[in-house]
Amino acid sequence: MLIIRTRFVRALCVLSLVIVLGVGNPTFGESYTVELVHDGQTQTFQPDVWVPDDVDRVRGMLIHFPGRGGDTRYDIADITTQEFARTLGFGVIGLQDTGLFGGGGDYQGATTEEVDLNLQAFLDGAAAVSNRPEISNAPIAAYGFSKGGWVASSVAGLAPSRVICFLSDKSGYWYQPTTAESQNVPGLFVTGIMDRTVTFNKPVGAFDTWRKINGAAVGIAIDLDVGHSYTNSDLKWTFIAQNINARYPAGQVPSLNPGEPLQLKSVDQSDGWLVDLNQVITRPLPPIPWPEVVPYDSYTEDANQASWVINETMARTLRAHNETDANANAGPLDVWASGLDYGRMELGDSFDLVVSLGFMSPVDLQNIQQIELYDGSELIDIPDDFLSISDDLFSIGRGVLEYTPTTQGVHTFIAEITYLDGDTIERSADYCTVFVQVPEPASLCMFVAASLAMLHKRRHASK
Repeated sequence: MLIIRTRFVRALCVLSLVIVLGVGNPTFGESYTVELVHDGQTQTFQPDVWVPDDVDRVRGMLIHFPGRGGDTRYDIADITTQEFARTLGFGVIGLQDTGLFGGGGDYQGATTEEVDLNLQAFLDGAAAVSNRPEISNAPIAAYGFSKGGWVASSVAGLAPSRVICFLSDKSGYWYQPTTAESQNVPGLFVTGIMDRTVTFNKPVGAFDTWRKINGAAVGIAIDLDVGHSYTNSDLKWTFIAQNINARYPAGQVPSLNPGEPLQLKSVDQSDGWLVDLNQVITRPLPPIPWPEVVPYDSYTEDANQASWVINETMARTLRAHNETDANANAGPLDVWASGLDYGRMELGDSFDLVVSLGFMSPVDLQNIQQIELYDGSELIDIPDDFLSISDDLFSIGRGVLEYTPTTQGVHTFIAEITYLDGDTIERSADYCTVFVQVPEPASLCMFVAASLAMLHKRRHASK
């Protein structure tokens, strides 16, 4: 009888581990029906929503708007997206564009009233199907690719009080912000130099309209050697996370009472940072190899001619993304987090932060003048011999640092190097993200295992 009970408890233990940890298994979202209004026409369709089941109150929603004929509901089951959202206490909504209003037509709303109505319908439907009433009052981070990028910027421009930030990736159209509130929703436009679908100059035109003409709080990222395809996910994660950190009111969560949307912190552009532009006007590209990044008040040129970003972490990330070597397929510097599943780890654990200089030889290492590692804007101490000189070709110019993050959240790690190329001083940078999560409470399995161990000890002690 004791054996039967022990086997039962062991089985329960394993089952509880699978349920509690859910390692490597995506959880799928739920579909719901919503009515959208665009230019006076109404149509129903079914978005999908996913929310983390281990947060008491959902803090906000990521909405991934699709391109023409696209479908972003796959994001609901993408483990990396889920772990990113979980780290922030956010949920995710995915949409399908195909067939809307005559086959891939506009769906976000043509007026401020329609956009407000549609956005609230998205949130109310997600709140109902997931039994999370706070979602109706939650703010959103909007992002999208191609046409979805235009939709994201349109929603930010027409419903700015509900939008934390927006990212418009390879979009060929844009909305022109006309109010102070819409001009102060942080945004990022991304252009692909090899894009033949919308062409690289159209996202630049969107940036020019928002920033140079209207003074909006936006920046532009340059994807060299990239066509009409998604940008680096680490850029997206960093941009969204940094703006959530900056704009979300401390100690608050969305209300459970209908009609009480959470009030975001306003943006004062003078508290942000500025990043010099890579001038993408004509080809060939005349790049700035190492864009200057400075606090807003320290910039000596016309601030509206530079990219605006929310803080130093985003400024260093954008420079690492935009500087020419970082975008090249064979760029000299790479940084990544080794050994993490889907970019996540628990607070208190350590991981290996790897920096690799792919172009380096033992002679080249002697020309390195400086290498710096940042956790966001915080400089990390590294040993003098961080980059080893070795006969092993695979370890030349590679450094590994065991690192333990001290705070929960989305961490962006940035490596910057200064080196001599002949008589010329060169610089390069790279970045990666890690999702640091608070450890889950002790599982039922751990409790049962501890109890069994105690019982086993007592039985043998009584003999």
